[in-house]
Amino acid sequence: MANKRVIQLQPIFDSTDISNAHPRRGEPDKENHGFDLLGIRWLRKIMLWKHTRSVFQTVLLLFSVMIILDGFLGEQFAPKNVATTLSWIDYRMILALSVLVIGGVFCMSCPFVLVSRQIQKRIGRNLPFPHFLRNKWLPTILLLLILYCYEVFSLWSNPLLTAVVTLVYFGGAVAVDSVYKGNAFCKYVCPLGLFTQAYSMVAPTEVKSKSFTFCHDHCKGKECINGNSGKQITGCQTFLYLGTKTSNMDCSYCLDCIRACPHDNIALQVRPVTQELKGNLKKRDFSLAVMALLISFASLFNAAGMIAPVQEFERSFAETLGLKDTIITYTLMFLFGLVVVPLTLGWLASLLTRTLANTNDTLHNIFKRYALGLFPVSFGMWIAHYLYHFLIGGLGIIPAFQNFFVKMGIPVFGQPDWAISTVIPRDWLGAITPMQVLIVYVGFMVSGVSIWQISHKMYKRKVAGKAALPFLFLTLLIAVFGILILLQPMQARGTFGA
Repeated sequence: MANKRVIQLQPIFDSTDISNAHPRRGEPDKENHGFDLLGIRWLRKIMLWKHTRSVFQTVLLLFSVMIILDGFLGEQFAPKNVATTLSWIDYRMILALSVLVIGGVFCMSCPFVLVSRQIQKRIGRNLPFPHFLRNKWLPTILLLLILYCYEVFSLWSNPLLTAVVTLVYFGGAVAVDSVYKGNAFCKYVCPLGLFTQAYSMVAPTEVKSKSFTFCHDHCKGKECINGNSGKQITGCQTFLYLGTKTSNMDCSYCLDCIRACPHDNIALQVRPVTQELKGNLKKRDFSLAVMALLISFASLFNAAGMIAPVQEFERSFAETLGLKDTIITYTLMFLFGLVVVPLTLGWLASLLTRTLANTNDTLHNIFKRYALGLFPVSFGMWIAHYLYHFLIGGLGIIPAFQNFFVKMGIPVFGQPDWAISTVIPRDWLGAITPMQVLIVYVGFMVSGVSIWQISHKMYKRKVAGKAALPFLFLTLLIAVFGILILLQPMQARGTFGA
């Protein structure tokens, strides 16, 4: 009988280095602990089954293969192709809903990691990731680049280019993870991961220690990050120590930490959606704060490109400047709308906040503490936008799948019925706009509460209220422009009505 393969686990966390832990050794655990979803027996069995993640990843890997095959070989007409229908209509909405309801579970199911990890185990060099890139600048730039390419190259209507983007994604994950240790691609490079994990900061759940005090006083092995050789389980591959973890950022919800913990001291806890935004104000990452600002304006810019007034403005703008190249025109608008305007408004809001609070704090510190409060309103805008496309074309994936198998010579699901498209009855389509407005309004209210709470944690009560006004106004600005955009007729991109 062959010997069972033993996983060699190298400690990556010094158990004596807990100077930044909370609470201090010996102090009572004052953390607020919500309901542990893994206390539900059937859910615990599913989520902690050792093959659960592999099953989810394999399913998405199969979908990715279909996207690539149909993108290269299938009919180059968006509504009839799996690549464009699945990627730009269904996947985006399901991703956003999963973050809204649970958190970053799509990162757990990532097919790119499934491939890159297998290659990493065999030929990986396991080098440390460069220190100057250990921030969110690179994935933020890549996320903006994807949004730019989406519009300039009409990815929503181009199955071939969509397949190319998918292949590039796989190649990027393999290239990074075959050189650097852990899930470096997830943590420092992946733009979709950044989008998912950033908005998971307002998710209603968190993978969290049940007791920080227990971690500090009783856990010697730090198995959540170092791994558990007895259970043959690796530790967290994004290097999050549960004894200090208070954020969903960089957490892929893989739950390896829970499986590895020998003390059953980690839970999938329910929490208030504003809890994370008002916490750890002094440790905020400036690059993440800039991302929060830029992605908020991207939520407006991406949707605005699909309404007639903005398209007419783009034509007038090109005529005024004497530009005939639409790419140059859009590039100038993109840089102005997604770089110049948001950064200027963010700087002004920070300056006004410092003046109103009568503080000597730097604009850098003020901005990075308040900016994350924009996440809820921009997330509401993304969801409202995606909801429109999903409700009018979400079921179009069914005939697209049927068509894929017919073209492959395996008509096991029958012939495609292209009349199938809308998720709701066509008589109800008029209800979409009120739903969108409500979603943005809820996001605005949550952002308002978050910014108010942040301000009261930063300043004394007598100045906290007025200090919050500039960023509250910025939130209102995003919400109002978002609603005005949604009230306009929007292109039904990727569907037969486009």
